[in-house]
Amino acid sequence: MNGDLPKGLKTKRGLFSPIWLTPLLALFITIWLLYNGYVNIGTEIIIQFDSGSELVPEKTPVKYRGITVGKVKDVRIAESPDKVEAVVMLSKEAGILAKEGMMFWIVKPRLGFNKITGLETLISGSYIEVQPPTFNENKLDELAEKNYFIGLSEPPDTEISEDALTLRLQTDSNQYLIKGVPVFYKGMNAGQVTAVKFDPQSGIYDIGVSINKDYKQYVTDATAFWDVGGIDIRFDSAGFSMESVPLGSLISGGISFDNPKDVQGAPVESGHLFRLYGSESRSRLSENIITVRMENSGGIKAWRTPVMYMGIPAGLVTDVKPSGEHNEVIAQLQLNKEFADLAKNRTKFVLIQPSFSIKGVEGLSTILTGVYLEIYPDGDTPASEFALSSNPPVKGEKGGRLITLTAPAKGSLDSMSGIFFRNIQIGHLTDVRLTGGSRVEMDAVIYADYKSLLDKGLYFSRDEGLDLRLNAEGLTIDTQSLTALIKGGINAEHFGASATSLTLYDNSADAQKAYYKNTGMKTVTLAAETAEELTKGDPLYFRGIKAGEIEDFTLNDTGSGILAKVLVYPRYAKLITPFSVFHKSGGINFEADAAGLRIQTPALKTAIGGGIAFFNPEEQGISCDNGTYTLFESRNDAEKSLLLAKKGMVLTLIAEGSVPPDENSDIYYKNMNAGMVTKVKLNKDGKPELTLLIKPEFTGFVGEKTRFWLEGGMEFRADVSGVTVKSKPVKTYIEDAIYFDNFKKAAGTGILYPDPDSAKEADMTKIRITFPYPVEIRNGAPLTNGTAKAGYAVNSVVKDGKTIVEALVFDQFESELTENSIFWAENLKISANGIENIDSVIFGTIIAMKSGNGRPETHFTALAEEPSPYEGRKGLRITLLSSARHSLEAGSPVYYRQIEAGGVEKVKLSEDGRNVEISVFVDEKYRKLVRGNSVFWNSGGIGTKINLFGVKVKTESMKTLITGGISFATPDDAGTQARDKETYVLYADPKSSWLKWSPDLSGEP
Repeated sequence: MNGDLPKGLKTKRGLFSPIWLTPLLALFITIWLLYNGYVNIGTEIIIQFDSGSELVPEKTPVKYRGITVGKVKDVRIAESPDKVEAVVMLSKEAGILAKEGMMFWIVKPRLGFNKITGLETLISGSYIEVQPPTFNENKLDELAEKNYFIGLSEPPDTEISEDALTLRLQTDSNQYLIKGVPVFYKGMNAGQVTAVKFDPQSGIYDIGVSINKDYKQYVTDATAFWDVGGIDIRFDSAGFSMESVPLGSLISGGISFDNPKDVQGAPVESGHLFRLYGSESRSRLSENIITVRMENSGGIKAWRTPVMYMGIPAGLVTDVKPSGEHNEVIAQLQLNKEFADLAKNRTKFVLIQPSFSIKGVEGLSTILTGVYLEIYPDGDTPASEFALSSNPPVKGEKGGRLITLTAPAKGSLDSMSGIFFRNIQIGHLTDVRLTGGSRVEMDAVIYADYKSLLDKGLYFSRDEGLDLRLNAEGLTIDTQSLTALIKGGINAEHFGASATSLTLYDNSADAQKAYYKNTGMKTVTLAAETAEELTKGDPLYFRGIKAGEIEDFTLNDTGSGILAKVLVYPRYAKLITPFSVFHKSGGINFEADAAGLRIQTPALKTAIGGGIAFFNPEEQGISCDNGTYTLFESRNDAEKSLLLAKKGMVLTLIAEGSVPPDENSDIYYKNMNAGMVTKVKLNKDGKPELTLLIKPEFTGFVGEKTRFWLEGGMEFRADVSGVTVKSKPVKTYIEDAIYFDNFKKAAGTGILYPDPDSAKEADMTKIRITFPYPVEIRNGAPLTNGTAKAGYAVNSVVKDGKTIVEALVFDQFESELTENSIFWAENLKISANGIENIDSVIFGTIIAMKSGNGRPETHFTALAEEPSPYEGRKGLRITLLSSARHSLEAGSPVYYRQIEAGGVEKVKLSEDGRNVEISVFVDEKYRKLVRGNSVFWNSGGIGTKINLFGVKVKTESMKTLITGGISFATPDDAGTQARDKETYVLYADPKSSWLKWSPDLSGEP
């Protein structure tokens, strides 16, 4: 065998092998990834925050207007150890956000006084929000680039808007305005406070506000801004007024603005400076200060006494002080801007206060509301200094008309005796003299505003106080005024014709007779079955006024009745229409309807005999027959005939559980007569069935939700609003009437309820309240919610030491019944604040409630005792130990330098029985006044001191005299601030040194 190995086969290869494709492809992908990463790389920035507890690296996103624009890459400790830094990578498209002025904050759930934000992060987790300083693209490009930012601890107050209007307000008084409180325009939220700065040297607050773009059009250089917050209750000469702001600003305060009427202001630019007034009323005052000099203040008070013009509030007294010589008082006042031009060189200011004179009692209302200044403008040049006038000017003398009256005797008339028309003075006598003959001439002036009455026709008669006449027409007693009784007066009357008599008659009747001699009379014919109770000369009345008289009687053609011929005085002739209704009105005429009770005794002869009255119904009903009218026996008969002549609505009701009214009984809708009962009978089931006739004009108010009930007499109600006595139509004092109204639910149609409460119960919600102790609660006892009556008790039972009460709640309070609502028992309280729970005088214990929140509920457990009057309020709560109660109770005030700083929450005996424990609340804004070395003492009741100078009686206030009170003081070397639940001793009396303490706490937080 050959030992040589075989030679291998030689293969020829090319220069390129396929295996090189793999590294080349890897190289290409690497280059592509590097290029793509470089091209699309974002911008890295660093944001400093106070805490990084909500930040998670590689998870916490950065968002702009809800869009993710980056992510937190890392969280590390900053150079300052109390801060952290978040390393954030912004996407390439969001690189424009790395600019100067960008605002970053962490979005998480936040609860503020005006809104709740960040609730969505409870599910999605916290994130970083970014907001640019401007949305203008050109301005944004001009900003310098930046990669290190200081994050905000709170979100910015408002979203930046180029259309917002920023303003500055200045004031020297600011009690509660803080950054973020709302700005209102006509009650609508129009912006908010963005900054509050205080200059301690000038004492001026500089407040920045931002007005939303939708409201900036209402801001002009004439706009007024004022401070709002709380409830402003005033009772003065301008009347009673109560102003409240939206509920949110009751707590946080706020600012409101508006423009004066009829003033067109010019638009303003951002940065405009306005004055911030303390209230809306002060914002209306002009800047011009007016000085009024007077002998004494007369009871006027700064910022309380108004200036009135023709019954309209026109300004306010702003300062009252003695003059430099101390011989008179100087009052400074400011008129409202719209009345600023009333102050002229001859203008008079008169102090209106109670006065008693021959003119009567004047200014009586000021006993309750306080005195005020009345302005009487006159003159042609502006003025600012005046002397108080003692009497107002006589109106109308200038430009009046002079007349001369003649009379046989002077009587008690003299110069300045008044001339009255319908009890309004229209002039006065200027001179009384005796002519060459036997008559007396009296010159008089009719004031300018009333001289046109002379053209319409006036007759004058004496009006000298008491006029007593007994003649064929009966007994007449007239007394017009105390002034006329002492000084004499003249009565002017218009009887219908355009003629004036310048003769002064002895009385009104003589003047009327003289007028009738020159005019004719209208005659009407009345048909009746009999003329009983009527005689010739009996009067004809219209609304209690004598409008004519009976001239004669005759029999009709058949002899079956009589015809009465009646004369109607000319001035009343136009009142007679073809549809007038006449009825007998004998003697004393009682008329009772929705307007009340009217008793008419026009003449002594009529009181013994009779008379006739007529009226014109609102709708045409019964017409006369060939000029002859029907004379009905009574007004009721007349109205029933009118009602039957109309096409009204007929209804049938069943009176279950109530005694039905009689036929002809009235039906009322909102105290207006709406119909009558035409028939009462028993139905086949033996139940009273009533047939009702509703007047046509009231049929539209009757539907499926209408309910009818019996009611009558006077309604007396005592509740948290006070005592209310509501008069029903007086006719119902004698007999019941039927009332109807519409309710929310369709229930009870066809039923006559026995009373209004039974009719309302279908719309009410029944609840059950369990009191953990025995208490007597009567049926009908009110259930109150604050100052409103929310319902009443209908059943009460005591079982196993507990009281279970069933109550009905009005439908408008149904939403207040939730699982967190609280209930407790209350009784009558009399304190310096007034009388509370007056209902308990009638009903005994009442039920009080305070609405809560949560799901609806109808079963409740009442509190064992009344809740603290300061429950829910923020402040300091401490305990005082005393050897006696000292008349203290819940609500007794706590004073610091006679300023009420809090109150007593609860008074109880200590567990060992050795002390009385008094729980005290101090309002948050006063808690810095209470220190560890503060002392407390009883300031209630009356303190009496006897020394060489006499007897001195002192009491802290009327409130502490009734309810007791506590005062406290802090030494000059004030200790550390008190903390909740600390205990102090309550001393019976203060040491004299305590009253001299005057610590400076201005620098305290």
